[in-house]
Amino acid sequence: MLAESYLPNPIQNNFSLFLDANSSSTSISIHKAVSDEMVGVCKRIRFEVYCQQLHFENPESFPNHKEEDDFDAISQHFLIKNEKTNKYIATLRFVIPRFNAFGLIPLERHYQGHYMDSKFNPVNLATGSYMEVSRLAILRETGSRRKFSADVARVLYLLSLAFFNANEHLQSAFCFMDKRLARRLNMVGIPFIQIGSEVDFKGARAPFCVFKHSTSHNVSSCSRALYSSIRAQSHILKAC
Repeated sequence: MLAESYLPNPIQNNFSLFLDANSSSTSISIHKAVSDEMVGVCKRIRFEVYCQQLHFENPESFPNHKEEDDFDAISQHFLIKNEKTNKYIATLRFVIPRFNAFGLIPLERHYQGHYMDSKFNPVNLATGSYMEVSRLAILRETGSRRKFSADVARVLYLLSLAFFNANEHLQSAFCFMDKRLARRLNMVGIPFIQIGSEVDFKGARAPFCVFKHSTSHNVSSCSRALYSSIRAQSHILKAC
């Protein structure tokens, strides 16, 4: 079970969490990727997961072993480090269109289905009022417990919710995902709703969205303390 306590870290752009209340050997740290070097680590993790493990992407398209695209330039990237091994093991990004930059999210480029209502289509929303949770990737660590990976995934899900709620200008968060992941997120307490038809995009996927007004009191009881610990870290949650 994830511990309620966390370790404040003197480095401004990260903080630590215990994954086991009875052991300091299962601690991780959440890092905001604020340098090109750290974003490069995110891209290398994505390459290993999406190209080498899951085979979703062609590794020959990324000769530098960094899975990357033009959405990276308008994204806030995060990393998870295993404090026991001192290795980065997971990443995700929040794609946030800006008025003065590339104005799409991946959903707008890749989704060719039909929205259930035009109000759900990002093209009809104000630029800067929405984001997309994208490129979540967790490495398969040699000898790591399956529960450890599940706990890391839960931290990433709750980090997504904390980031969304910490940035007042964000009113909608999108995710292009399979229904199994959507159910998992709802179990944690992130009420994504399906807003469009399912399509075949590297497997069956559909667009989902969560709205700011629906996130306040939905976090499950078993995740509430962890979410509160992450949400308290306002210094890393604000969009750059």
